[in-house]
Amino acid sequence: CWNASLAEMCAGDWPPMVVLAAIEVRFDPVDPDVWPDDPPPVIASSKWHRSAVVAAFAASLPVLVPSLELQLPQLPDSICPSEAAFFLGWVALLGVNVVVESGRGSGGSTAFWCKSPHWTQLSVFSIDREHREESADAVADCNKASLVEADAFQVLRPLLKSLSHQRVGLFLDGPKGRVAVKLALQMMVEFPHVVLVGLHDVHRLSPYYQSRGLHKTRSALEEAGCLSYFSDEDWFVKAWADLDRYWDLDGQAESLGSYSQTLGVCLSPTEAVDKQA
Repeated sequence: CWNASLAEMCAGDWPPMVVLAAIEVRFDPVDPDVWPDDPPPVIASSKWHRSAVVAAFAASLPVLVPSLELQLPQLPDSICPSEAAFFLGWVALLGVNVVVESGRGSGGSTAFWCKSPHWTQLSVFSIDREHREESADAVADCNKASLVEADAFQVLRPLLKSLSHQRVGLFLDGPKGRVAVKLALQMMVEFPHVVLVGLHDVHRLSPYYQSRGLHKTRSALEEAGCLSYFSDEDWFVKAWADLDRYWDLDGQAESLGSYSQTLGVCLSPTEAVDKQA
């Protein structure tokens, strides 16, 4: 989608929501004069239980990290190891037993979800419009992953409905933009068993023609009404950035205003309160 011209997309069979997401990314830049040149600070949630939820997450992650095979080959467009650990930490804390992924690409994230021996009970469904051989190779020895070649806007709801007796973590790396935030919230409302949603590419600065404003997807997620946490928050970066020591992330902090491309998660407030209690 991202390599297609707008004319090709509108003339082809791309779903309207995908076209809207691409239009937003390419043709809806943030006004660079609205925000100062310095990267905006992380906006901390004012929820009273935020610090307790973070503490519970931080306490669980050291137990999980030794069992994660985080030194996987770096695949194009993949999330980095610290982002994988960030998402899987919430998966463990919230008792998720099925991950549904939309936007597989080369299969890097799919490999993270399914290859670690710790996650023997975690099932993975990975949806993408285009099947790539490298994605199949990335999970060739993983019998927990089901690769679905389809349009997520057509198959996501039926799939989530079929998983109604599971605890589902939804990972969106396509669609992008505020369309992805809207889709995430819709799925959490329609399917209460979706207790966690992760969205990739929610760093602090807007990528729209290098304008120096807040990333609008991140702002939408922060204001969405769920509890949002980000992999570029200081408490996480200071403790877990070393997981990426073998990966090439040079120069990202300056251009993105964040440690990396950044993974954001959205938790149901009820789920977070229950875990804090």
